Amino acid sequence: MQRIISISLDYLNGIVQNLVSSYSTPIWATLVAGFFVVLTLALSMYLIFDHLSVYKHPEEQKFLIGVILMVPCYAVESVSFCFFFDFLKSCPGLYEVRLAESQNLSRNTKLKN
Repeated sequence: MQRIISISLDYLNGIVQNLVSSYSTPIWATLVAGFFVVLTLALSMYLIFDHLSVYKHPEEQKFLIGVILMVPCYAVESVSFCFFFDFLKSCPGLYEVRLAESQNLSRNTKLKN
């Protein structure tokens, strides 16, 4: 049973590693995302300064400014996750090392009766 599980894990690990190593984000998608992040930052700054220049209803406008600030924060975070997922591509290698170590440990342990 353990042999079957080991073979199936090795097979699945090979499939995942091939999928992850062969995929890379297209450069045009990164450039389009960067353009829209810059556009979002510019429009949000304009709206924030527009609200601050006519700050006559502070109880309402402070919440509006908070909502407007959420948009550029989300835009910057979404682009930063693109680079984070590139980092995650190296994780299958770490998984393989951990899997090999656990298989070696399980072979060396003896079951008590």
